[in-house]
Amino acid sequence: MEKLKRLFRDRSAGIAIEYALIAAIVSLSVILGAEQIGNVLSAVYNSVATAFQGA
Repeated sequence: MEKLKRLFRDRSAGIAIEYALIAAIVSLSVILGAEQIGNVLSAVYNSVATAFQGA
């Protein structure tokens, strides 16, 4: 517990923690964005495939 308290009191450790949180948020945003783009592209490809089958 004492190590954790020292970690949060240390200024450079605090900055490292902030960078880690920023990196985690950016990574999560990229993953969620890629998932949404994948869903949209899948729907587009399915509609194109359906159009070719009907032709």
